[in-house]
Amino acid sequence: MGGHTAVRTSLPCFWNVMRPVLRTPAEGANTVVWLATSAAAGGQTGRFWFDRQSRSSHLLPWTRARRPERQALRRLCERLT
Repeated sequence: MGGHTAVRTSLPCFWNVMRPVLRTPAEGANTVVWLATSAAAGGQTGRFWFDRQSRSSHLLPWTRARRPERQALRRLCERLT
């Protein structure tokens, strides 16, 4: 059973909502391989990529972490490790 078929039959609501962004393993690998070999993507780190395009890592504007939140998370991680 292919990945799309498995998701479609086991999670039909998820499938209906996410269908435009779901990719086959080969489609997903395409961007990864392109990033590893492309001069156009060279030097661009820390970004989210989808279909060979740099995309926003935050779908909803109010989900962006603010600097104080990032600093607090970093302090917490340092303290716990």
